[in-house]
Amino acid sequence: PQTIYRNPFLADAMVELNLIDTQGGGIKRMFETQRQRSFPLPDYDLTKPTTVTVTLDGRILDQRYTRLLMEVKRAEERCALSGMASRSFGYRANR
Repeated sequence: PQTIYRNPFLADAMVELNLIDTQGGGIKRMFETQRQRSFPLPDYDLTKPTTVTVTLDGRILDQRYTRLLMEVKRAEERCALSGMASRSFGYRANR
């Protein structure tokens, strides 16, 4: 995280209100939130030596691809649920 803020008072207040953290977890959270919503992942522009620009698209760009991602997600959830059911009832699929 940045060590020198333009407005340290604002940065401290945002940390205290849990709006930002100082552990660097925001990048992972951005990726997870975009993935959960089936939105495009963050796009980083590192072409300037002193600046990083991040673009977050808040909309679905390709509906067919998004449908595919959602189907995969549902299939993963079904597998996870069936795995939980087999563990809780002592059932083993490969007997």
